[in-house]
Amino acid sequence: MNLSEILQLRLFDREILNSIWQWIDDERLVILVGARQVGKTSILYLLIKRLMDRGVAPDSIFYFDLEDFELLDLFNSGVRDFLRYLEIQGADLGHRSYVFVDEIQYMDDPSNFLKLMADHHKNLKFICSGSSTLEVRKKFTDSLAGRKIVFEIPTLSFREYLAFRQEQELLRAIGVEDWKSDQNVGMALLSLANIVEPPLEIHRKQLQAHYEQYVVFGGYPAVVLEDQRDRKLRLLTRYMNLMSGRT
Repeated sequence: MNLSEILQLRLFDREILNSIWQWIDDERLVILVGARQVGKTSILYLLIKRLMDRGVAPDSIFYFDLEDFELLDLFNSGVRDFLRYLEIQGADLGHRSYVFVDEIQYMDDPSNFLKLMADHHKNLKFICSGSSTLEVRKKFTDSLAGRKIVFEIPTLSFREYLAFRQEQELLRAIGVEDWKSDQNVGMALLSLANIVEPPLEIHRKQLQAHYEQYVVFGGYPAVVLEDQRDRKLRLLTRYMNLMSGRT
């Protein structure tokens, strides 16, 4: 996907995004890990959008999806070929550029590749994602110690669930700025003792209904955005099969 297509996407913010953004100009690698379909690619897109909003030129931002075998071959061919490719794409290697790499675990040796980049090409800021936490950790050796910041990307929190469902009224009803975790939300539905101004009964009933859906179907973004129960179940079944290695 190119940058113009990314800019056209409608994306929902994630709670972890601000924490990741704090490292966007640090010299260390940023690596996002987590289960499939939790929204890592969307977070990469959101970071790209933020950079563009900040005024970073498009020719200083590069996105690679290593599920594309041609791009995977390029990365596996080594640092020299990769740098040449960036220059052909218009990168000025003497100035700051941002390189987003999706599905980094498909590389033969991502650890060595990123170590060389981190040590010798500090103008290139790498932000990478990997779908399988276990597989990523097997391929990332201690050679990257001190060179990387790792973020574990979870499924949606209940607050994020409400945002994805565009339940703005309910978010306002619970005072979203004070709700920090699913535990707080769940406890509040059982006991309002710690809430200065509890939700109205009409909002409480709606929150209860949504929370029950959240507990039953979980926080996978695509499942949350799906309205039909049978389609939710199909998506969940597909995700479970992917995680177990079945197709």
